Amino acid sequence: MVAFLSIIPKLMRFAAALLVVFFPFSIVGMQAFANTVSKCDASCGAEYSREAGSEGWYQLNSFDNIGRSYVTLFELMIVNNWHLIMEGHVSATSRVARLFFFGFYLLNVLVVVNVVIAYVLTAFQAGLPVMQASNCMFPLLYPALTYWVPGSE
Repeated sequence: MVAFLSIIPKLMRFAAALLVVFFPFSIVGMQAFANTVSKCDASCGAEYSREAGSEGWYQLNSFDNIGRSYVTLFELMIVNNWHLIMEGHVSATSRVARLFFFGFYLLNVLVVVNVVIAYVLTAFQAGLPVMQASNCMFPLLYPALTYWVPGSE
């Protein structure tokens, strides 16, 4: 619990940094890809088919407005079938669109997401001495659970 509470201010800073990174990419995406993929059909790939029973609906991952842009960029950030999203935009526009998606991947996924992981690990490392001092790894979840800590004899 200590680690979770200590990570909240850092996550707020991360959310602000994420918005700073998302905003320019969403503006560029709206200028480059507005009303392209949302009008796509099976010619952009089977995932973009609008036929009954199709499971794709990837045309919703578009850059038509700021809301959809943020959702699309979030899906790209968590690497949720990013190659299908990219190939749909490439099919609807041109091969140059890959530069946009690779740039976003390199900046956001490889750099920004690793900063979040570093924040989480730092918070848990900072909270570890508090948990060890209470002689219980999970003091709020399992109050009766104690374990042996080296040097606590």
